[in-house]
Amino acid sequence: MVQQDIITPVEELLRGSSLALSEAADLAPVTLFGHNNAVIILLLAVAAMIIVFFRQIAMSVAGSFVAMFSENRREAFFNDASYNSLAAMTTLLLIPMYAFVLFYCRLGSQTYWIILAAVAALFIYRAAMFSLLQWINGAEQIDEIRKFSASTFILLMSLSLPVFIISYLFPGMDPKVAGIYLAVVASLCLIPYLAIATRKILSIKFSRFFCFLYLCVLEILPIAVVVKLIVS
Repeated sequence: MVQQDIITPVEELLRGSSLALSEAADLAPVTLFGHNNAVIILLLAVAAMIIVFFRQIAMSVAGSFVAMFSENRREAFFNDASYNSLAAMTTLLLIPMYAFVLFYCRLGSQTYWIILAAVAALFIYRAAMFSLLQWINGAEQIDEIRKFSASTFILLMSLSLPVFIISYLFPGMDPKVAGIYLAVVASLCLIPYLAIATRKILSIKFSRFFCFLYLCVLEILPIAVVVKLIVS
């Protein structure tokens, strides 16, 4: 009788412990660096592809720097078919890495997958709108703006990656510091791009009202919507 009185509480204790452990496992999945395994697998895959294609990506990023700051050599890069294919591949590789930077810097409360979807949707929307604009008016300047837009975003995403490394090395860093860094990088990349793109739109003899629509619908509004979605 005494043995039964001892065994019964022990069984109940073990049963309660196993239930608690199973609930804890459901609430806290196995993570690495504080992120779920699916995100880590994706990032490792992208990192592996970046290592494999490092030379091509480096050439694409270097070409984007030249396109931004050297108007004389910009046209030569944009007319190079190999650069255009490299730029497309680099953009596809950098999008998930850039989304992870925004997620890791804790600039908003959204999950990584929502941020990735928002960033990818931004690029798809811009590609569709540029195609529509080129269908309406097949001027050569529009194609130049499209290529210049791709190179600018490659530059923006590549310059944003160091903040991820800094945030990882200094986990206690205030997220506002990362936000300020990203805001400065965005300003340095987007302001010259918008100035050059606007000048090219006006050179096609479009009206200033059309130029205003271009800036709102294709440049400012979609970026503002994505930023609002991520930060909120």
